[in-house]
Amino acid sequence: DIAETSRGSGIVVSWQQTAGTLVVGGNSNTIRVWDVGREQNVRVFYTGVETCLTAMATNTVANGFTPTTNSLSDLSNYGDSSGYNSANQPVTWTFAGFADGSIAVYDERVHSNGGRVHFSHTHGTWVNYAHLRADVPEVVIGSVRGTVKFWDLRALRTYKTLEVQKSPLTSLTVHNLSPILAAG
Repeated sequence: DIAETSRGSGIVVSWQQTAGTLVVGGNSNTIRVWDVGREQNVRVFYTGVETCLTAMATNTVANGFTPTTNSLSDLSNYGDSSGYNSANQPVTWTFAGFADGSIAVYDERVHSNGGRVHFSHTHGTWVNYAHLRADVPEVVIGSVRGTVKFWDLRALRTYKTLEVQKSPLTSLTVHNLSPILAAG
């Protein structure tokens, strides 16, 4: 599904060890979830966005988390990686950033709306980094403009913004266990 274009993100991937999945998107209007053990595509999310996917982070759904369209409010067990589907298989959900600055959250168990459970415009420019924190229900989002936003999954909004540099932000990483980030 990846479209060959002169400008775009190419292929964007995220590996989810707990679920044994590889999530793939990019210059396409789809995000595919692959079960690596079975070597097959198990879900296709339709982005509903006219621009390319530029950043992605995935996680196994928390136990007891049952999403409804446009609602991620029940994250009381966030960090508990025991989320399973009806076949007792781990379920992956995906946080995606796009070239137009928008973000979306997709859940493998939701069949309406292409699997999308939330969509908003958070940045004004290309989102080039997304990191789902393992210890708290938040996503760290970086944009090429040099802005890093901390997005609360329970409130579905940004609660903190940092201007980390005046020049274009081309690289960002977040420490897995400490509140430390590095930007370039």
